[in-house]
Amino acid sequence: PACVDTGIVAATSLADTPFRGMPNDGVVGLGLQPLAAGKIMNFLSRLFDGARNAKMQFGIALMGDVGELHLGGHHAPRFGGPVRWFPVEHPEQGYWQVAIRAVRVGNVTVDACRRGCHGV
Repeated sequence: PACVDTGIVAATSLADTPFRGMPNDGVVGLGLQPLAAGKIMNFLSRLFDGARNAKMQFGIALMGDVGELHLGGHHAPRFGGPVRWFPVEHPEQGYWQVAIRAVRVGNVTVDACRRGCHGV
């Protein structure tokens, strides 16, 4: 368990575009530190800095119009296959991005990523 001080910014209203067409407007506080308005505003950093024996992991399961967020680990029964871990590329940019070696549709390579590709 962890108890930490953190800052939250909440919207009091949202424009119809683009939010009405989306089932949600994002997962709050899961960005990396460089995207936060300040250290106290970064939920994950604050949580993991204050937690004892918590894995620096989170898991998200999205199932139709419902979902689950697991902090400090993940819920393996929700997986469709084995877990594969990839390093975060350029975390200083603030995004959970990974290197992509190629983009394929079926057996056709549509981008060989020779100059390097990243997925967010």
